[in-house]
Amino acid sequence: MPSGHPSSGLFPMSESDHRLLNSGWAGYYRLVKIPWPAVAGWYFAVLLAALPWMAVWRPAWAPVMVAAALVVYRVVDRSRVTEPWSSALVALSSLIFLLLRGGWEIAVGWMLLAALVAAVARALPRRDGARPDAADFVAIGGWGVVFVLAPRLVALDYGGWLAPALLLLAAQRMARSRTARTTGATVLGPPAREVRGTVSLDGVVLAGYDGLPCSVPLDLELRAGDSLAILCDAPDEAGALAAVLSGRTAPHAGEITVDGSPLEEGSRLVAVMAPGETFLAGDLVSNLAALCDAPLQRGEVAAVRDACSLNEVIAALGDRPLDADGSPLSPYHRLLVLAARVIPSSYHMVVVVDPMPWVNAVRGELWRSAVVRASVGRTAIWLTPDRDLAARASHVVEYRQGALRRAEGPAN
Repeated sequence: MPSGHPSSGLFPMSESDHRLLNSGWAGYYRLVKIPWPAVAGWYFAVLLAALPWMAVWRPAWAPVMVAAALVVYRVVDRSRVTEPWSSALVALSSLIFLLLRGGWEIAVGWMLLAALVAAVARALPRRDGARPDAADFVAIGGWGVVFVLAPRLVALDYGGWLAPALLLLAAQRMARSRTARTTGATVLGPPAREVRGTVSLDGVVLAGYDGLPCSVPLDLELRAGDSLAILCDAPDEAGALAAVLSGRTAPHAGEITVDGSPLEEGSRLVAVMAPGETFLAGDLVSNLAALCDAPLQRGEVAAVRDACSLNEVIAALGDRPLDADGSPLSPYHRLLVLAARVIPSSYHMVVVVDPMPWVNAVRGELWRSAVVRASVGRTAIWLTPDRDLAARASHVVEYRQGALRRAEGPAN
């Protein structure tokens, strides 16, 4: 390529890229692929930063600024990490605006109503994502009472009526931000990085509770998308093996690699479905999105609910929130929720610890279906004593006395 070509140098460009770039702004947008949330995020940040200054210098522009910020804030989904901080900044900006326009009394009055909305949103979570809920009624009711009984307080000279609406919405979303109160080292969230899911065990030796080796060297190869059932009748052995396979515990010896790279202890690359897993302290919908980076849309919630037959879970939970240990749900219902939250996530590997053969045939079949559905498109390892579940895997082995052996019988 001639040295005078615009694409020579550090950042070479293809001919198709040149054609896109020369086609104007639309071509530039398609070339750099700017995501809509990023564009909206910068736009929203500018509006938010300008809002308090509008209260001092150009109060007549304030309604337009607040309305624009309210639209973007309502439409754009943020990640589970940034949601509470974003909502806190929105609330702070709205309060400053109300303070500068209406004074201390107006700002404190709206702040008290916002605190009440946040408390209700925290104490009474949404059921199955339905709206309006109790917090919506409190916010709309409180705002409406002021609008009807004291219209002077929502005039522009006292801060207007859009800024309080933005404050109440921010308080509600901040209270519902999905912050996990964990009881252990488990951290909920999306995978730390993208993987294909090729898994290799090279001479892996497990350690017992005393730190001494309790298995022979284990060797295993799994291609991305394979499902492996490991028949194991001992719950303690299954739990120890799952902890190593998921990267939560380092093996006594040997190495586990994912896509050729070592699986570091504590790396969040594998979703785990097992008794004792951590939940989010909050409503069911938040827990279904616990392994995602953004809230689920209502259609996604309905699809996950149907895929894992969660109607019984919803009926058993009622309007009560979930604790970090999954209570007040029964162990069976907790497992269904654990399976359901894997489905919308971007994890490409999952480890399942099946606690027992199910006495209830209907529940047992629902659980098997949920495990299979959560494993579709993922590299899945099922540690189970259930041969009916194992028969649905692409590979079956047995784990006995610290060794992996070829399974015997129909499961293989």
